[in-house]
Amino acid sequence: MKAYLSFWKNYFNFSARTTARGFWTAYLFIDLKFLCLAVLGLIWGTFWWIVFGLFFIAIIIPLMAMAARRLRDGGENVKDLWFALVPLVVLAVWAGMLFGYIPVKGEILWYNILFASIIIVGKLILLALMCHRSVPTDDTPMV
Repeated sequence: MKAYLSFWKNYFNFSARTTARGFWTAYLFIDLKFLCLAVLGLIWGTFWWIVFGLFFIAIIIPLMAMAARRLRDGGENVKDLWFALVPLVVLAVWAGMLFGYIPVKGEILWYNILFASIIIVGKLILLALMCHRSVPTDDTPMV
């Protein structure tokens, strides 16, 4: 729980470092919340999908900050964080197509397969980068 609270306290902190344990603990809490909201949305409908969307919007910046801190702690280049943005953009376009905000010509099945593949590959690359061990440095504080 301490790691999850630290995640919210360091909302805009892109310069410090986060340990692997702190990253994965906060990530687990976030994924559990997304799972609960998705199940509530499937059971009770529109209101919970709106809450899901608002939570998604609220979590983007702190999640990017935590990922940047984790990449820095693992000795990776923070520019690799672009692997996280690609799946987010694809997910936003996909949601727009599914909810009818973006018109689609032809069969939507191919779009579903393509977008799901892009999201999975981008997420796997980013998760592989997050698994590196911490590199000890004295110049950046640990949060």
